[in-house]
Amino acid sequence: MANIKIPERHLSGIEHISLLDEKDIKLVYKVLESLPIGIGHRQYIKLFDDNTKFDNNISVAEAIFSFSGLLTDKQYNIEELSAEITEAFTQLKGTDLNLKQANKLRGRISEVLKRSKILKSTFEAHRIIFDSNKVYINSEINTDINMIYDKDSNNNIQYGVLMHKLRLVLSDDSDGIIVALDREDLGKLKAQIELALDENEQIRNTYKDLINFIEIAN
Repeated sequence: MANIKIPERHLSGIEHISLLDEKDIKLVYKVLESLPIGIGHRQYIKLFDDNTKFDNNISVAEAIFSFSGLLTDKQYNIEELSAEITEAFTQLKGTDLNLKQANKLRGRISEVLKRSKILKSTFEAHRIIFDSNKVYINSEINTDINMIYDKDSNNNIQYGVLMHKLRLVLSDDSDGIIVALDREDLGKLKAQIELALDENEQIRNTYKDLINFIEIAN
């Protein structure tokens, strides 16, 4: 009994990994080895599609992306993980593979995982970021004029307050958080962002020869 579960939607992709001819499976290996550091899911699928033209290439790409995330689980080494995925695939498919078929699939999954170091780095970086309870997703600022009316005033001058509403969309809150800001607040926020950007650049320059910083794309 396998200790991991494969989503049914990836059944076809894993099956096609075992069915690819040698030319196409080598192309898959080449694509995985050439991925840019920090690649995200959308960019990965596009790059895979652009560089492989065999049938069902997207389902293969999705399956690889899915089980490459298991590389961050320290419980398994690559060979153990390959065996687990093969066994889980057999259970989900509902038919036994003969020894030759099982060995072929396990071997190819093993080779795929060995070449998925970039994807592993993406998943590890993503996990570090989302370990925080609240992660920034998106934002927008809407500006409003709030009028103050004085019925007793005899002149035509009206008074108003100019307010800016910052809406922050966070990972754990689909509705977002709305924060009211005035002009002074905007200036403080701008200064803090510029300070953080400067610090970001300084740290990158200081450690550029020691650390390859990962930025996750979409």
